[in-house]
Amino acid sequence: MERPPYFARQPQSEAGVHYALVMAHARVATASQARILLRPDLFPLLSALIEGPTSVGDLAPRVHATPRQVYHHLQTLVAAGVAEIAGERPRAGRAVKLYRVPAPWFIPFEITGSAHLTDFLGTQLFPRLERIVALSAAQLLAERPDWGYWLDADHIGLGTPTGLQPFTQDTGSPLALSVGGLHLNAVQARTFHKKLNDLLNEFSRPSQAGPEAHVYSVALFMTRGDGHT
Repeated sequence: MERPPYFARQPQSEAGVHYALVMAHARVATASQARILLRPDLFPLLSALIEGPTSVGDLAPRVHATPRQVYHHLQTLVAAGVAEIAGERPRAGRAVKLYRVPAPWFIPFEITGSAHLTDFLGTQLFPRLERIVALSAAQLLAERPDWGYWLDADHIGLGTPTGLQPFTQDTGSPLALSVGGLHLNAVQARTFHKKLNDLLNEFSRPSQAGPEAHVYSVALFMTRGDGHT
């Protein structure tokens, strides 16, 4: 499959060069493959298969599905050219197939059938945001039942009858719920953006978290413009 010319660009920074080398080996999705790759319900399965070759039996508990369901999804992925059989390994006297999904993939917006880039982004973001909202609500209700919104001239925030809640607990499971705006010049905006990315990268290494680590969902948005209008 011929790759678009922008895959050949060579950025000057070290990180940019690494990105260019990765993208030079990217697979460009067809329309049918895009429909599979962008299914939010398949993302846990795709992520596990991208990590490395694995079997139906190992995948089932990881993605909270039955082996039959996982096998059905794998057949769909293999038929579409998204997944492939990576080999076999012996188990209980028989050969067990191992599957994987080569990565990375590039999924062009224009082949997805989305009418607008907003729809393209929303298809991936909204289901995940709904899940994060549900997890946040469950954690809040586990702490106390009397939540509500406090509304002022230029701010709306979650709180209880005693006032706004900063969500900066020193004990228990930390929770952050904040939507707002900042007045920044161009230099400040770039600095703020870099610090956020540096912080995410610092804590994005699973090997440093230890065996007792829990999964925390993080959604980070930063865009120019007033999100309240």
